[in-house]
Amino acid sequence: MIVFEGAFAGRTLAMAELTDRPGYREGLPLRGNVLHIPFFDPNDPNSIERSVAALEVHLKRHPGRVAGMLFELVQGEGGFNTAPREFFSALMECCRSAKIAVWVDEVQTFARTGELFAYRTLDLEEYIDVATVGKALQGSAVLFRKAYKPRPGLIAGTFAGSTVGLAVGARIIERLESDGYLGAEGRIAVLGRRFERRLDALRKRLPDKIGECSGMGAMQAFVPFDGSEEIVTAIVHAAFEEGLMVFGTGSSPSKIRMLLPVNTTDEELEAGFAMLEKAIRRIGEERELLT
Repeated sequence: MIVFEGAFAGRTLAMAELTDRPGYREGLPLRGNVLHIPFFDPNDPNSIERSVAALEVHLKRHPGRVAGMLFELVQGEGGFNTAPREFFSALMECCRSAKIAVWVDEVQTFARTGELFAYRTLDLEEYIDVATVGKALQGSAVLFRKAYKPRPGLIAGTFAGSTVGLAVGARIIERLESDGYLGAEGRIAVLGRRFERRLDALRKRLPDKIGECSGMGAMQAFVPFDGSEEIVTAIVHAAFEEGLMVFGTGSSPSKIRMLLPVNTTDEELEAGFAMLEKAIRRIGEERELLT
C-alpha cells in the first residue's frame, strides 16, 4: 500500500502500519508493505509534481506488487492538512493508469466537509474505488465499486453493525440531507465560515499569537504561538479547565484542532471561542508570551 507522510488510518494491526506514527506500532509485528509519498505542501509551488514523481518511483520499483493507495482528503492527526483537487486528481490518475485501487479514508471526514463525502466536496467521485466511513455515522462501513466487491463470507465480524446502530446511522443521513446541512450554502459550510471569521477576530485581538489555520467545514485547526507541542498541550488542558474540549494535532508545527458538532449554534460557537481565548491568554501570560 502507498500512503501519505503523516497519514493516520487507525490503531489495529494493519491500520497501525499504514499510520505514519512509529509510537503507535510499539511492540507490533510489521510486514513492511507500506510506501510513503509527501502530502501537499502549500509553500512548495512544485508540490504536486514532487508527490506524483514519488508515486511513480514506487510504482516502477514495485511493478505488479502495489495493491492501492490510501487517501486522507483532510489529514486528521497529521494536522488537519488540506490540498486542492488538482493534487489528489493528479495522483489518482496515476493510480488509475497503474490499475491500483484508490481508497479514500472518510472515517473522520464523513459529513464534516460540506457534503456527505469529502470526495464529493472536492469533485473526485469518478476516481474512487473504495471508501471507508465512520464516526459521525455512529457506525462504520466500507463502500466499493463492483470490481472490488469481495465474495460472500470474506467480510464478517462480531461488531460489524447492530440493528440499532444501522437505524441511527440511516436517520443521521436523512437529517443531514433534509435539514439543510449539505451543499455550498448548507449549515456545515456556513459553520466553517463562521469559525474562520471568529478565528480572524481572535487573531486581531492576539496579533502574532494565532498562526496558520487549516481544515474544511466542521474540521478546523490553527497554530497557537510557536506551534510547539508543549504549548499546544498546555492550551488543551487550560481549555478543558475552562469548559471546552479541543485536541492537539500535527507536528512541526503542532496545532489546536476542533471537530465541531455540525449542529453547533452561533451562540455555542461564541461561547466556545470565549473559553478558548481565556485558555490562550492564560498560557500566554504564564509563559510570558503575551506583550
